[in-house]
Amino acid sequence: MSARLYPVWVYQIPFPFRFGKLATGLLIFAVMWVVLISVNRFGELGFYAELFFAAMFAYIVPVYSRIVDRSVATFDEIESLLLASPQECARWRQELSHRSLLWQWGNLVLALFLGVCNIAMAHASGASGVIEDIISGHGEYVTYTLTLLVWVTMTTSIGALLGNARLFGKFGRLMRIDLLHSPALLSVARVAILSTLSVVGAQTMFVFLVLDTDAVWLDILPGFAAATLTALALFLLPVWPLHERLQAAKKIELAEINHQLEYLRPHASTALDDTEDIDQVNRLLLYRREIQQVSEWPFDIPSLTQLGLYLTIPPLTWVASALIERVVDAVM
Repeated sequence: MSARLYPVWVYQIPFPFRFGKLATGLLIFAVMWVVLISVNRFGELGFYAELFFAAMFAYIVPVYSRIVDRSVATFDEIESLLLASPQECARWRQELSHRSLLWQWGNLVLALFLGVCNIAMAHASGASGVIEDIISGHGEYVTYTLTLLVWVTMTTSIGALLGNARLFGKFGRLMRIDLLHSPALLSVARVAILSTLSVVGAQTMFVFLVLDTDAVWLDILPGFAAATLTALALFLLPVWPLHERLQAAKKIELAEINHQLEYLRPHASTALDDTEDIDQVNRLLLYRREIQQVSEWPFDIPSLTQLGLYLTIPPLTWVASALIERVVDAVM
């Protein structure tokens, strides 16, 4: 018997009405900004660090919800192509936005562990220094709390998206493949691209920590590295099974076409006076050309163009932050 599933808490936050996700993001940013100004009276966090934490929470929550909605809509498009029972399909559809309690608690423990490791790495004296600061009452409690909250939110969202990516990989192995007509495959690829771009967007937020004078690279590197590896996984997991199946189907189809051509031309030549044979050979040659041009990846040009453009954003923002830092240093 399958474990009972519960909604992922991040997915429950955005408002359900039209433009509710945008309104939720703006509200989260405003509330976080007010809270940070209130609790940061002693200047524990710099301006850019405050901006980082507020922007990160305001970004992750609505974007994750948007991707899940898109994933559910895509599943509805491809459900008729899946070689599975209605009960299995209903379960998979629910899994796109729900997880078991074991998963949710396990994810929370993992996130807290990663957050603690991040805090210890960023401290000059490591974990012992953090413990000494807490015991002496000089710990950076606002920073510690926000770091843990970011790790919990990011780990929950990314963990759920990775689970969905693996689920779409399973769908890729169960879908009926048509080499000449595959709009459903493009829908799956768009989900993979959207998930990847969500992590790319989160990576740009780390620029605010770079601009913060109190931040060190060990504040930034763990989260940025985790996001990079995650983006790669989110891109490949849903589409790799489809790539393998498209590759195999294309190979089989071309082999069958070549077999038919060999049958029509047993002596490596065609009787030019046999109009019927010539006509069949021409049709097979045209069909073979069409199959040869079929992509072995479920992407179209607009999707790849969008992905390529968005992948340039993090490097450009990092270059811009370096220039801003130099300008500020020169002026000061």
